[in-house]
Amino acid sequence: MSPSREKPIVWEGIGRGQENWSTVQGQLKFLARPDLTKFQLSDIANDYNEEDDLSREYPEVASQLLQSIRVWQQTLPGKPSGNVFWKHR
Repeated sequence: MSPSREKPIVWEGIGRGQENWSTVQGQLKFLARPDLTKFQLSDIANDYNEEDDLSREYPEVASQLLQSIRVWQQTLPGKPSGNVFWKHR
């Protein structure tokens, strides 16, 4: 199993009641806690409830997706700039 997308989709959000960083590449979803020490790799095409952690079965894929989150984090600005907020906020 290997990711097929050249650049993964990465986001920060709340899932399962906790803040996390997530990335999806192909049918794989990688979910990590903010400190990036606890994570889970799921095959969302075959396990839409994300119950099975595949990170031990595919450590090289988990490592690659963890690295993609780290690289993406380095591109984020320190704070928002310009008119970035929704007008109804």
